[in-house]
Amino acid sequence: MKEMVLKESIKSKLARVLSDIGNPPIVITMLYFFVAYMERYPAKDVVLFLLWTVLIVGSMLLVSALWVKIRKNLPNLDIIEREDRYLPYLASFVGYIILWVIMPKKLPEYSMLHAVVMSVMLGVFICGIINFKWKISFHGFSMALFSSFVFHYSHIAGIIFLFLTVIIGWSRVYKGVHTWAQVFAGGTLGFTLGFLSIKLLVG
Repeated sequence: MKEMVLKESIKSKLARVLSDIGNPPIVITMLYFFVAYMERYPAKDVVLFLLWTVLIVGSMLLVSALWVKIRKNLPNLDIIEREDRYLPYLASFVGYIILWVIMPKKLPEYSMLHAVVMSVMLGVFICGIINFKWKISFHGFSMALFSSFVFHYSHIAGIIFLFLTVIIGWSRVYKGVHTWAQVFAGGTLGFTLGFLSIKLLVG
């Protein structure tokens, strides 16, 4: 009995850690760094771009999430209920539209970063629309989106990263936040939008 409880405790902690690692803002930030490294973009421009992202998108998302947390008396910023996700989706989408308008003028030659912004912006919009009727995993979306960019540089590494997407998806299912269908839908959307954004803006 004690062994079963211990195993469940370990699995619960593992699921929590994996879920935190797969947190969309963290994953998307790491995607910026990955693309910048692979494309050899100047560090100062990448840092500047990240600052814009944090100031514009991050601040809008944080304010909306805090408002939901306070209004719903949630224990943390992991907004689980579908009905509570409307405002953060809207705030993120508006933030990415602003970033999308600004970035090409400031950093016109960085097409891969443009592809990241475009795919996340469209993903937030589509997930927000789907959210009116059904809950979709944005953890699955962001991990699979990262996989699509890794796949662009190395098919083998991209497939390995998709396996990591499944592991993060398991953590969300184990925590009872999502079903496998919701994780699969988010993952499919993320990989598809990433692939299409790269083809459209990079070639």
